[in-house]
Amino acid sequence: MPQLQRKTRSLEPIWATLDLTSPGAWQNLHPVLAQARERHPLARDSSGEGWSVLRYAELDGLLRDPRVESQGPEMLARQGLDGGPFHEFVGRMLFTQNGPDHARLRALVGRAFTPSTAARMRPRVREIAHELIDRVQGLGAMDVVRDFAHHLPVRVISEMIGVPEGDYTRFAQWTSDLGLGFSLVLTPDRRRTVDAAVEQLHAYVSDLVEERRRRPGSDLVSALIQAEEAGDRLSHEELIAMVMNLLFGGHDTTKSLLQIATYTLLSHPQELERVRRDSALLPSAVEEVLRYEPVVTGVIRVVCEPFEMAGVKLDLGEPLVLSLISANRDPRRFPQPDRFDVGRRDNRHFGFGFGLHFCVGAALARVEGQEALGVLVERLPGLCLAERPRWVPFTAIRRLESLRVTF
Repeated sequence: MPQLQRKTRSLEPIWATLDLTSPGAWQNLHPVLAQARERHPLARDSSGEGWSVLRYAELDGLLRDPRVESQGPEMLARQGLDGGPFHEFVGRMLFTQNGPDHARLRALVGRAFTPSTAARMRPRVREIAHELIDRVQGLGAMDVVRDFAHHLPVRVISEMIGVPEGDYTRFAQWTSDLGLGFSLVLTPDRRRTVDAAVEQLHAYVSDLVEERRRRPGSDLVSALIQAEEAGDRLSHEELIAMVMNLLFGGHDTTKSLLQIATYTLLSHPQELERVRRDSALLPSAVEEVLRYEPVVTGVIRVVCEPFEMAGVKLDLGEPLVLSLISANRDPRRFPQPDRFDVGRRDNRHFGFGFGLHFCVGAALARVEGQEALGVLVERLPGLCLAERPRWVPFTAIRRLESLRVTF
């Protein structure tokens, strides 16, 4: 009998199993991830397909490992989305490119998203934040998602790219609809919404590019056109895709950062008071938000050369979800990982990814986060939650349904 028990134990899988199919689990992913992370660095999806990489050290290595590559359309095809406008759009996004194509496109757009460029935008970001607070200050309450986080990044990126002010509203709607496509659950109605947004945004950007060809300005689109014509081998379709990438990334993910950062600070009153007393903590506070509650749950890679990790053989073509949200709370890397500390030092988190696909707009997002939080804390004394918000489930780009506050 003891021999039979030992034999049975030896047949148990060494890895963890991760089940994120319950909407309730998405209201607090951290306990589920922690339980799996402590069992093994890798977790099998409950469907039995693909792996999630949960620990910091393993994820850190894979983000720089040439044996894995980024993929977009192929992963959508696994979810049954094997064609259509959104499928094609994801295939043209910067984060799904690899090798020379990725290096060429990233080098081109990287010229416009340098830390110095972001720093020059800082006064304008702060000005826009003040304007948005002016609209609500006398009301004593607002929805941070609807009244603040939605508007600030769309105005910033639109001004940089050269979108006319009268088009901000419809552009913001298109990019918000696009964000719905990065979900584990894509219903037929949602897919139609996402595809329509891609088609409309593509037509809009195409017209904008042609307008800037005729009448160049000092905006980013004009700069990209000049680079294309200088021989950087950027095709017309690549140019349109790049502008769409920047519009989407510059609005949707930063919108999530602002609402998550506000919620996290308000959920930790002592840390909020530290920031209120000392604005020099704003940069480290934003970094801690990106560690503690990252905007993106994870990034997808595919094995292009078989190898073994933590006793598990990873085969050619096997999909990997590099769980940024889990690695950011790995106790092997961060002391007291479940503690939110706006003064945390040694905080090399994965909130913007890492390696070749490190977020190209990270410097600008940091400026927007710092200035937005600074204005909220400065202008709205007594700022507090009116109710506990709910996370939108099954989203790769995390967001709240609403964030109602009083002040």
